[in-house]
Amino acid sequence: MSFNLILNNPFDSKEIEYVYRDREVLISAMPKANFPFDHVQWNEWFKGDERATKYSFILKDQNALVGHCAVLKYHEAPGLAYICFVAVAKERQGEGLSKLLLNKVHNYVWHNLKISEIYLLVDSKNVKANNLYNSMGYTYVDGTSRKRLKKLIVD
Repeated sequence: MSFNLILNNPFDSKEIEYVYRDREVLISAMPKANFPFDHVQWNEWFKGDERATKYSFILKDQNALVGHCAVLKYHEAPGLAYICFVAVAKERQGEGLSKLLLNKVHNYVWHNLKISEIYLLVDSKNVKANNLYNSMGYTYVDGTSRKRLKKLIVD
């Protein structure tokens, strides 16, 4: 299998819709998302923002879309970035693709955005996601129902 991380820029919501066609995958990635997948809602989130630059990444296995992730890089704090919307297509879950996707995104963030520490928010009840992030070296920062985690991503 040959996996490629592709920057979805300019953002095209049609490129990510397939990953989010399952309600559980969609709500796990974006708890306030409309179901079925709402192109207007996603385009609104990714549109220009004076506070931050938003990056949309898709993971493809050859030509098949298998995952999506976003990074939010704040302008006020040049070294501050958050990972958002980590999702793998329902039928491809359990293959280690979330970890692969995140590792590829970490590599992009370090080498292209020059950011060495990245944050994310995770629902404390999402055991699968919490276990994944802990296994990848993310550490607890703060929060209870929505925990903020961070990871040092230098080589």
